[in-house]
Amino acid sequence: MTAPQGVCANVAGSTLSWGLQMPLYQHFKAIAYKESKEILAAKDSACSLAAGLATNVVVHPVFLIKTRLQLQRGQAGYRGILHAVTTIAGEEGLQGFYRGFVPSLMLSSHGAILLVAYDRFKNKFDSVLLASGSAKVFATVATYPLQVIRSVMQQRPTGGTFEYSNIFRTGQLLWQRNGVTAFYRGILPQMMRTVPQSMAFFSIYEYALTALRFLGTKS
Repeated sequence: MTAPQGVCANVAGSTLSWGLQMPLYQHFKAIAYKESKEILAAKDSACSLAAGLATNVVVHPVFLIKTRLQLQRGQAGYRGILHAVTTIAGEEGLQGFYRGFVPSLMLSSHGAILLVAYDRFKNKFDSVLLASGSAKVFATVATYPLQVIRSVMQQRPTGGTFEYSNIFRTGQLLWQRNGVTAFYRGILPQMMRTVPQSMAFFSIYEYALTALRFLGTKS
């Protein structure tokens, strides 16, 4: 039995993304608050955005491969991650791995919104699960249109002129064909997949942080 198309790339991309972004966010916050301990939303947002941008450069090609594997049909597609890498490199060069990179960079705002929203919801709710779930829903609704545009731009060119050549043209075509609903197609399955994932991540992160602090007080 084979794994669903793109699942391995998705797991690798998600793991790498979370593994990089949260530590970078905390690192940038430590630098930003070195001189002053006064908590400011603007500082938190800037730190989260910087972490998201740095992470995006690394993980974008992985998620492009995931999208290509999930969208392909028939027998002429990629046979797996390695075949996708070699084929994209051969057919499209380095730029092929960074199709949709502009909306992907703009999607760094998702991480910024998520982490700042989590900090705020955590002050309102005692439950980490409730705070993280609420933050993820809020961030997803705010940034989902960019995810749709990115996915459309990441499609494999199939000959002729590729009409989704830039973010503005892609947004225009989506609007003309389906209106506002085009930018929110698939949002419920997306939330069903990512909200529990986010809740699990923040719970593990908070548990690990508490454990490390406890060990620090004992040493």
